Amino acid sequence: MDHFSTPRTGTTEVVIRDGRLDWAARPDAAEPLRGPALPAVGRIEALRNIVVLVTVLLYLMLNWGFMQLRIPPVAGGGLPIGEIVLLLSLLTINHTGVLGRLSLTVAMVPLAMWWTFGVGRALFDFGVHGTWALRDAAHVLESLFLLVGFVFAGDPRSLERFFDWLPKLLVIAVLYGLMYPIRDEIWQLSPTITSGTGFVVPIFGSMETSAYLMIMAAVYLILVHGSKLLANVGAVMLIGYVVAIFQARTLYLTLIAVFCFLVFYRRSSLANIGVVVFLSGFLLGLISLIGLQFEGRLGATFDFNFLVAHFMAIFGVCDSSLEGVCAAAEGVGQRLEWWNDIADKMLADPFKLLLGLGYGVTLTDFYGASGAAVREPHNSYITVIARTGIIGGICWFLIMVSLIRRWHHTFKRCLALGWREGQNRLMVLMAMFICIWVLGIGEDAFEKPYNIIPFYFFWGIVLRFSLLLERGQVGPEAARVQAEACQP
Repeated sequence: MDHFSTPRTGTTEVVIRDGRLDWAARPDAAEPLRGPALPAVGRIEALRNIVVLVTVLLYLMLNWGFMQLRIPPVAGGGLPIGEIVLLLSLLTINHTGVLGRLSLTVAMVPLAMWWTFGVGRALFDFGVHGTWALRDAAHVLESLFLLVGFVFAGDPRSLERFFDWLPKLLVIAVLYGLMYPIRDEIWQLSPTITSGTGFVVPIFGSMETSAYLMIMAAVYLILVHGSKLLANVGAVMLIGYVVAIFQARTLYLTLIAVFCFLVFYRRSSLANIGVVVFLSGFLLGLISLIGLQFEGRLGATFDFNFLVAHFMAIFGVCDSSLEGVCAAAEGVGQRLEWWNDIADKMLADPFKLLLGLGYGVTLTDFYGASGAAVREPHNSYITVIARTGIIGGICWFLIMVSLIRRWHHTFKRCLALGWREGQNRLMVLMAMFICIWVLGIGEDAFEKPYNIIPFYFFWGIVLRFSLLLERGQVGPEAARVQAEACQP
């Protein structure tokens, strides 16, 4: 049963039970009266929702391995699972009605331009460069999952199931992420699949998204269970594990951004956040004091000196005593060269500056140790502009601004209603968005389906959540609104 305040009428009281409006009898009632139920979800819609939810979960959990699964399962051919689910979803929705409702929550002009121009450019470039154009256009194509998420959450019951599912996903993600130190053994035991470029990829053990899912889990503990010391300790352990084991420079920026976000939007949790920060610093000092040593992703021993050197590597400062850290620092100059070359190509041609270099062309002249070309310059924001020009870049920037504004508006609505659970839901999802945005600064975050699909699907959830909240179909006013609708 959903726990909402329930206005009473005579000998009955209005309750929401399993997504159904009931005029349930109190003990002194002679007979219960039943109000109209929410419309039943059709079989096609129910099946679509299950398939979509499982698909998003698998992209989040298995990321690189699941991304390679195609139908038919032939090397270098077939359609990725995400594109198939996207296509089937788009074929089973009422676009006129959906777009009309979507327009009530987000600015449609930049969104329509982004989709029209981006998809049109991808199809044009497909005729010139072949399938690589569609691969490079993954960001714009899979941003249509925003529609899929919006439709998925159209029924309040589906929305509630999603938020019931989210904590369970985070628990699984934490357990999976804790196996990162033995990922080599997992790779050896895992079934494999051949990617489109001919590489043999293990389905299990990639864990590319595990770090930010564990950060989401830490945020969930702080927000939902922050009054409990054990929850704060758990958040500290998760954050410490992520920093020490995954050893990615963007994680420092991510944690700074996430903590600033929490301080700004949940001042009442400032003490809990302070406890987490204090315990994190204490744990780091304790590790250095007792000389505890363990290796992370870069093969370097984690301690205070490593932490400082690794953070400074963000700015290209090289510590020669740490080989992995120094190699990471040297990569900064290489990225700057890539970005400068892209700028030169675009500035040399007004047409390319306006419309971009297009899809299907590599944006760097660098080749990895395997001989494969590095197609993206490891900065998603530069990639957006490089692929779609100033037009596409402005449209995408305006979309992000519009989404953030709607999130903020919805959060304020939850705040005004005193609905803490709604605030927590929004903040946990925003933690995930922040992780992807920060990752895009130094990596090709928005070029990877296992990032793009959940990112836009979750934004679709947020937008529909906002609309349902505004209409009183979810939240503390839901019982009253539905009860009034049942009055003769």
